[in-house]
Order: sequence, then C-alpha cells, then structure tokens
Amino acid sequence: MTNRKSKNEPEIPHIKRGSSNNTDGSQKKTKTKKDKKPLTPEQKKLKRQRIVAWILIVCVSIGIIGVTGVGALTVKNMKNAPVLKKDDFLTQSASNIFDKNGEPIYNTAAKKSDPTTFDQVPQSLIDAFVAVEDSRFFVHGGWDVPRFTKAALSNLLDSLRHGSISFGQGGSTLTMQLIKNQYFMENEDAATGVNRKLQEIYLSTKLEREQVLSKKMIFELYINMINYGVPRTMGADASAQAYFGKRLSEINLTEAAFLAGVINAPSVNNPYYSIEAADERTKEVLYLMNYHGYITDEEYQLAKAVRVEDLLVESSASEGEMFEYQAFIDVAYQEAQELTGLDPGKVSMNIYTSMDPTVQKGIDDFQNRKITDLNPSLVDEEKNEYRPIQVGSVILNNHTGEIAGIVGGFDYNGAFLHNRAIARNSSPASVMKPHIAYAPAFEYQGLATSHVFLDAPMNYRGTDILIGNYDGRYLGQVPLMMAVADSRNIPALEATQGTIDTIGNEKMVEYLNKLGFSSVSEDNFRPGFAIGDGTFTVSPVELAGANAVMFNDGNYIKPHTVTRIEFLDSDREPYVPSHTATPVISDASAWLTTRIMKYAVESSYNPVISPVRRNYPVFGKTGTNKYDDETADATGVPRNSIKDRLMITATSEYSIATWTGFDSKDKKNPYFIDEYGVDEASQNLTGKLNSYLLTLIEESYGAGDDVARPGSVADIQHILGTFPYQAPVEGMDQSLLATGYIKRDFLKLAEASPKDLAALSDHKVMMNQKGNKFNFDIKMATYPDASQLTVAPSTITMNYPSGGTVDGKRLYDPSWLFGAVRYKSEIRVDGKPIAESMTEGPNQEISVTIENLKGKIEACSYYTFDKSTGKKSNVVCTAVDAKEISVLVRSAGTAFNDFVEQMVAAGFNRDLIQANYVLEGNKYKSVVASDPNILGKNVKPGDYSGTVISVNVTDLEITASGDYLRSNLKRAADAGYLTVDTQGKSSGIIDSFTVDGTAMSSFRLSDHEGSQVVVNFK
Repeated sequence: MTNRKSKNEPEIPHIKRGSSNNTDGSQKKTKTKKDKKPLTPEQKKLKRQRIVAWILIVCVSIGIIGVTGVGALTVKNMKNAPVLKKDDFLTQSASNIFDKNGEPIYNTAAKKSDPTTFDQVPQSLIDAFVAVEDSRFFVHGGWDVPRFTKAALSNLLDSLRHGSISFGQGGSTLTMQLIKNQYFMENEDAATGVNRKLQEIYLSTKLEREQVLSKKMIFELYINMINYGVPRTMGADASAQAYFGKRLSEINLTEAAFLAGVINAPSVNNPYYSIEAADERTKEVLYLMNYHGYITDEEYQLAKAVRVEDLLVESSASEGEMFEYQAFIDVAYQEAQELTGLDPGKVSMNIYTSMDPTVQKGIDDFQNRKITDLNPSLVDEEKNEYRPIQVGSVILNNHTGEIAGIVGGFDYNGAFLHNRAIARNSSPASVMKPHIAYAPAFEYQGLATSHVFLDAPMNYRGTDILIGNYDGRYLGQVPLMMAVADSRNIPALEATQGTIDTIGNEKMVEYLNKLGFSSVSEDNFRPGFAIGDGTFTVSPVELAGANAVMFNDGNYIKPHTVTRIEFLDSDREPYVPSHTATPVISDASAWLTTRIMKYAVESSYNPVISPVRRNYPVFGKTGTNKYDDETADATGVPRNSIKDRLMITATSEYSIATWTGFDSKDKKNPYFIDEYGVDEASQNLTGKLNSYLLTLIEESYGAGDDVARPGSVADIQHILGTFPYQAPVEGMDQSLLATGYIKRDFLKLAEASPKDLAALSDHKVMMNQKGNKFNFDIKMATYPDASQLTVAPSTITMNYPSGGTVDGKRLYDPSWLFGAVRYKSEIRVDGKPIAESMTEGPNQEISVTIENLKGKIEACSYYTFDKSTGKKSNVVCTAVDAKEISVLVRSAGTAFNDFVEQMVAAGFNRDLIQANYVLEGNKYKSVVASDPNILGKNVKPGDYSGTVISVNVTDLEITASGDYLRSNLKRAADAGYLTVDTQGKSSGIIDSFTVDGTAMSSFRLSDHEGSQVVVNFK
C-alpha cells in the first residue's frame, strides 16, 4: 500500500539495530564499551542496587528450584501438560456469529491480517518488544528465571496481602505468552493458577529446547497474533496500517514504541480513546529501550518529544475493511470470550445473539454518516479545526436484558477498538437522577411524586463546597416533577442525602451495585453521584441496564448480546447463559420513577429531549457535562461549553442510552460543544439520534404503551409542600392541595398543622380597678421569629452558607392556611376565661367588669395563629392577689341580699355580715347604713378580715287597719315575703288578721317573714 502520513507527522529517521540477516536469533547492539559514558553518582548507586537485587533474585531462584515439593509438582504437571505440536501454532479455528433470527452475520476467519516474517520486522520494533516485554528473550531458554523470580516475590507479597495466590505481576516470557495463548486460552479444561504456570514453564522450555519453534518464529508468531487495539485485525503490520497508514517496515521509532506498548492494555492505551494514555505508555517503552541500551540518549529525547496524536491517520481514512453490524459483533465476540473463557478466534463456536438486523442496519447507516440530519460538522473557526464529535448508544429490551442494537461510533469500520457503547466515557451528569436520587427516595423515604423540595443554596455535607444548578439560580420551592424535568441539582442531592440518612451508605452502595454499577464501593461512593460527580463514570450499556430496571418491575437483568453458544470442534454441551432477574427495588418505586421520566419528556423544560416526543408514552432524561469556568479560561474554550451529553429514552419495552462527546481526553486542548453557538442549537445530535433510534424500534416492534400501574401504588392528595404529608382541611383553598402517587406502604396523612410555635418565656401583668371594672395591662415576650408575625409572601428568602441571601418562589406556607402568629391573653376566674384579647403586637389591654367576683382571678398569655386559635404555645399565667383587689361596696338603698352576695364574692365572710332591722321608709330589706361605714366606697376585703359588718336594714310595720290594697301587708304579699288569705275578697278595709293562727293587731315583717296571714275585712 501507499505510505500515507498524517499532515502533522514529523520526519524521524528510521533507526536500524543489528542485522536482519542474523541467523542465530541473537541481537547485535550498537553500543560498545568505548561508547559508554562515565557513570554519574546516581547511576553508580542504581547499578549497585541492581547488583544486590540480582544476587537476591538468583539466591531465591535457587531456593525455589531446589524445593522437593516443587519438583514433585512439576513432574505431575509435565504428565498433564498438552502435547506440543508445531501445527497448533500455524493453524486457526473459526467461529460464526448469528443474529436473533439465526442468520449468520460474521465469521471470525474474516479478520484482516497481513502476517509479517521476522526478517520483515524493523529492528526498532524488535528492540521495543524485547525491552518492554522480555528483555532477555534472545538469551533465555523459554523461561527467564531471574525475571520470573522477581515477579514471584512481588506476587507472593500480593498473595499475602489478598489471601490468594496471584501471578498478576507477570514474569512470563514471550515464549510463555505464546504457549498461554495457544493452549490455555482455548481450553476450558486447561490447568489454572499454579498448575497452569508450571505447565507454561515446562512447555516453553521444551518448545525452545527441542526447537519446535525457533526464536525468530516465536517472535514472529507473537507479534502476528496479539491484539493491538484494532477490532478484527490481527498482527503488527495490519495494525500499523490502521493506526499510521503505513506498512510495518516503514514505521519510525516512536511508532514502534507505541505498537509494543499498546498491547498490555489495548482499550486503555488506544489513542482514539485516550491520547494521554497512549503517549504515556509510548514514553515508558522508549525509556526502557534507552535503559536497556537499544537507543541512545539523543534518540530517546527526540523520539519521546513526538506526540502519538501527530502520527495517526484520521479515523475516516483507516484502511480497515468494512463489515456489517461490526459494532454489535465486537461486543458479542468479547462477551462470548468472557462467558466461556475461550477465544472464538481459536475455538470454533456458533455464537447466537440478540441482534435485530433491521435495527442494526439502521444504526450502521447512521454510523456511516448516511443519515444527513445526523451527520454533524463541528468546526472551530478560530482554530480552523474540525471537532470530531463521537457517539455511543445501546438499544436494550427492558424485560429480557437482550441488546437489540449497538452504536459504536461514527465511522465504526473496524479501524479502532474503542466501542463507545460499552466504554465508560463519561460522568453520567444528570441522566441518572431518576434512578439514583428519586427511585430510592420513593422506596425508602416514602416520597410521593407530588413532593416539594427547597431549591436553596447548600454545601456538600461536611464541606464548604457550594452546590449550584446548571443555570446558576436557586428557584425556591419546586415540585419533584419539575425538579426532575428541569434537572435541578439541589433537590436531587436532598433526596439522595435523605435516603442515605434513612438506610445508610452501605445499603445505598448495595442498591447501586444491584442497579449494575459494579464499580461503586463504600470507599468511592459519594452523594454527588446522583448529579454526576466526576469520579463516577458510566457506559451507555450500564445506563440502559439500570434504566430497564424501572420498566421491569424493579428487577435487574444484565445487558447481554449472547443467547447461546455451541462448540463445533468438541463434544462440549451448548452453553446457554443464565440471565436471571435480580430484585433491586419494589415495583411501586420503579413505576413511580417512570412517572417522573414520562413528565420529563412531556414537559417543556428541556428542548434537547423534545425530538423523542411521540403520540404514545415515552420516558427519558438527559445529562450534560460542562467545563467549569476555571478550565474554560485555562484552555480557551468558551465558558459554559459542553464536554459531552447523555440521554436515556425509553418505551415500556425498550431503553435507549446514548452518549455524545469526544474521544480525545487532551486536557490542554479539549474539544467542546458550544451550547450558545450553532453547534447544539442547530443540531442537537443527542436528541435527534435517540429519536432516530426510537423510530427504528417503532418500525420493528410498534409504538410503546404506558407502564401498567401496580397495586402497590396509591393515589395521594395532601397539603402542598408538607412532609410528612398533611391531610386537607375542609373548605381550604384548593390551589394549596397537591395530588400524586406514592408507594402504598407509606400512604398515611398527618393532621394538618401549622409550624410549631415558639415557647412563651414570660409576660408582665399590671391591674387597676375602679369598682367592679378591672383593667389589665399585659406585656408578652416578643415572638422570636418576627417573620412569622405576618402572612408569608409569595417569595422566600434563602441564605447562602457563607453569607448573603437570594430570593426564590414560595409555593405554600402554613400561614396561608393557618394565619400569622398572634399574641393572645385571657382573663380567667377559677380557670374559666371571661375576657380575652388577640393582637399583632406583644402589648395588650383588657377591661372587664365583674359584678359578683367569686373565685381565683388570673391573666394567662400564649402565642397562637389568627386563623387557627386552637393551636397555641405554652400558656403563662399570673394570678391576681386577692388582697390587691378592691371592691366598690354598694350604696344605701341596695337590697340587703344583693349587698351580702357582693360582699361574699369580694371575699368578706358571710357570717360576719349582720343585719340590724330598722323602721325607715316603706321598703323592706333595703340597706340604710353600715358600721364600719363602707357603703358606696372602694374597700379591700383583706383590710376587714375578721371584722363584723353591721348593716342597718329597713323593716316594715304591718297593722290590722286601713285599705288592704294600699297596705304594707299587700306589698309584703306581692313581694312574696308573706302568704295572705283574703277569704275570697280582693279588696276592702282590714278589720283584723291572724298570723300563723294567732290574732295580732300588728307585727314587724322581719319577725314573721314567710308566715301565713288570714285577713278579716269589715
């Protein structure tokens, strides 16, 4: 092929080491003793340390080899080891992959591979591989004892720390890796652990000792069979063409170092995924090449100054062969390998998948930029630079966990491994708020969909880090539905923290793990995960799996592509993966979560989500990661620019999870989407793509339905903004009521009540009296919260944790229903109120007239509400001292009985009030005078304690003469003092009468009050 360079590729001379005609397999190094420079003190110290280390390693190696038990174990494993055959390394098996209909879609023999012979390999690549993978490759006999022992010591320490034997620190030679890939990656019955490692050692030494393969052939096979991060592409030559647009023989030193370095973690070190990781790994290889003497210091400095990014061909220019459905095939291939532990490229299998060919064909059209409206062109005019936006998406069956289609990215033509549907590219931002913040709140706190949050300034708990919203505002009281649709951060954190306070961190982490986020642990979990904490990263497939839980009665099924595997070259039984449903959350809480996602789509808060609206129920949520101002200013991107965006869209049957953003993680020169420029406003790739994928689902499976409401959900109506939720009050303003849904277990309404009243600390009481009129001056303690003394306004003032305020909207305040706080006092006699006063201020005046004061009198005060006086604070009472109460004694002419009752009520002793009857006037029992003279005066009963009050009271003289109708007898009879018998006559002149049968001519009424008088008329 033609050698193609990227436009920024620097000119780097090809470096040749040794001779390509070297027949004994050894390497010639260009450095000789005379070339070596004097060692610095640091280098001398390092050299001494190396010598000591080697001595220790050799000693340990001798000890290990000399142990009898190891020898016996080795003999046993030699007998059980596979038989070495040269043909095993030279032939390959092939597997088939099928779609959901059983139609073949791929054969693994279709891998692009241009095998390279050892003589065609540039010396720089040989040097790079040997330096980083096996520095003594050309000298050892298949097993490098010192290197292995050094690794074994590290593994021993790891084993002691973790309690299990580990070979994680490597130590394998290239020969051992070749043996492992050939015999132990394709046989499920192969030895494992220590046994496998011993067999690898045995077979590796045998392979070289018996010259089954030469050193050249081992190296050649190794570089032709390993994974360089290019899907369905094998070998260094094909990978060099994919990455650099050139044949292997044409690569330069930096490119050789990259190829040798990428193999230890092809996904992580893939430059199209992380250019920083690729650069760092390449520099590590160059350092080792210099360290082992394969390149000079000057060559090292020149090569490491070259950025890998400048060597790459553009993704669209890749020479990788195009296959249909390859984004899906890549995932299925990898999944089959994970399920069986076998490589489908080495073990013949029939792999049956859940891929919908119609859906995936539509996805391929999108990936290949055949959908005009979904082919964005983001250009930075200032930098004259194309911004290569990328995508990743998954379409998942909610009830089976089967993946119907996968978007791996634009131009997904096999050139790059980075499948963005399964890669954890990004923080979830706000896309997981329904699942992380609100679903557990429904489940454990008993929140209803009609709940109200306070969107107010707050810090992360235990820190001084202020939490903000996407728009930089705090809205005040917001309904839960709006909080989700408008993606408010504060309500989401309040809900999350409330759940953590209820169930604890451990159960919250357990919930997230069950939701499919296996990377979350108690060590790394933070409440901020609910709003997209940057330390929490997710992939579209994880998002889809978590979302499906809410549409599958709260049960999680791991997303998967493989439904069945048949083994073609053996009698193994077919492998049918078991994808059982794991309960995560109740069906009630899951259904409630679908309500808020449905509202998020149907409401008008988020224009990004609008393309997925249909004439049937659609559910969704978006999330956006932006550059903070500090990063924007430091890198030159516009403020408020978008890093990437995520979106979940769902029907009752399928979930779509999409990521859009950039592969490059270059922090110094980041790519971005300008939210306020033409980029997002005109294209909205995330929303339009999900709409396109939703249409693919519609065409294959029809329109979606709403999710059936389970019986575990109840309707609820309550006073707006209350929690615990309060029952409506009869006759209240209907606009202050909220209706929603709640998990039935939590359906309980509290009695409506205002806010708790502050305690009254004290009141001061002064009283003065004028006769029977009592005047009270009362001063109550001022109410502590002055804002409660007025009906709350429609705005609410919120405080910043560090000082300052901001106003927001108020949806409800108890004062709107129960009124403002008021001061109230009562005058009580024997505990019964006889007068009261309620005021807006603390000072009160109460006047009360008490005609016949009886019992204890006291002034009592408390706080209450002007519309709900039955609600009161504590009551403070002050009794009025009876000695201080004066009474206005009635004047002369008062009826004696009334006089006595007044005096007794005022505290005088009834037994000490004595009547002296005197004949005066024509009234009976009228008070004439008293001794002491108190008539008509204000007196304090206490001053007359034990004093006899002598009262002159009028008496009547009744005589047997005169006109009856004008007589005192008639007056006494009419007043009821006497019973008079006139013997049938109503009038006449009195002749005589008898009193109780005794004839009398006259008598005093006081002496015979109540007697019977018989009158004789003339």
